[in-house]
Amino acid sequence: MIFIKKLIILFVFTITIIVGMAMSNNLAQAKDLESIIKNEKNYYLTNNQITVLGNYPEITPELIKIYEADIAKGKTIIIYDIKGKNTSFHQDELEAGVIATIYKNINGINYRRTFTSNEKNKKILFEDLNSYFKDVMVEFESKEKVVNSQITLNSTTTWKKAFDDGGAIVGKPHGKINWNTVAHYTEIYDTSIVYIVETKTEFQPGSILKANGLSGYDDAKNQEGYMHTSIKREPGYYGVSGFNPIGKDYWPVNSPGTVTVTSGFGIGATIGLSKKDGFSGEITGNYSYSKSYTDSNPSLSAQTLITNTKYSWYYTYNGDKNETFHLESGMIVELKQGGYFPGQFIFRHDFKMVTDRGFWYKAKTFYGDVERKINAYKNPYI
Repeated sequence: MIFIKKLIILFVFTITIIVGMAMSNNLAQAKDLESIIKNEKNYYLTNNQITVLGNYPEITPELIKIYEADIAKGKTIIIYDIKGKNTSFHQDELEAGVIATIYKNINGINYRRTFTSNEKNKKILFEDLNSYFKDVMVEFESKEKVVNSQITLNSTTTWKKAFDDGGAIVGKPHGKINWNTVAHYTEIYDTSIVYIVETKTEFQPGSILKANGLSGYDDAKNQEGYMHTSIKREPGYYGVSGFNPIGKDYWPVNSPGTVTVTSGFGIGATIGLSKKDGFSGEITGNYSYSKSYTDSNPSLSAQTLITNTKYSWYYTYNGDKNETFHLESGMIVELKQGGYFPGQFIFRHDFKMVTDRGFWYKAKTFYGDVERKINAYKNPYI
């Protein structure tokens, strides 16, 4: 009996040590993440989870090999440049103002996040970047728990995930815009591809960010802003380009009705109905989303700026608000099959945010824009 009691005590003691060690490791990893990105030239750090490449004067073939090998291993990869010049492994990804790009392959889909900032203080900039990287790591970890990158909606049709991209646009001291765009697609016989492209956007005023302990923000409240989303064909090269994508419907709108979505290529048949609570497929499967926007403060004006190509959502508060505005928008896009760039087109977001500190202060405006490539058949980041 005494021997059994000793075994139990020994077992409990061992488990306590193991749990304690695991907690210590997790705490150590979290602590390391707080300063994993440093303002050093040719900075390189790698372990079994991440690879960090910082402030390289050029993207060499050797760095590209590191990226390709580590992305295939499922590592999270971050490349950054304080000068904003070498922040991507692909020339067509380079954008003005981008300080860092983060990549990870999850379930066969490469996820990409970009960080854009106007912060001039380098110490604060790297604090912000480390904080953003830590947030992205948590986000990626949650996405890894999703077993499949497809949405099976009935016995015959599957919407496949083609794209997951996002980023942060910092406009100090006034505010910050976070965005995330996800695209799923399904094929309509051998004539066309239908995409559902959804974007979640947060317009965060300086007052909220300052209250959360972030440096460099003022007390400005949220007043108004917009997001414009446009689509265009892959421009290609040497006079060869892709097919023009065609916008079939968009949301949210104030008074959603049912839109009959028909194919513009070959078959001319009804693909399905875009209704208040989502897409009801006749050729494809169903897909759930909300087309409605019913809040009065802020109000939201949705409209088509260019038919089948460009859409706008403009929000306005009745009195400045100390809150983040969350916009969940989407569109249905059809693309003809085949051609030199099959399954491929470009989308662009243009953002505007206006904040106001009240009293004698003037309202301040900052802008941001991103342009990305969607490809159903080849991941654009590999």
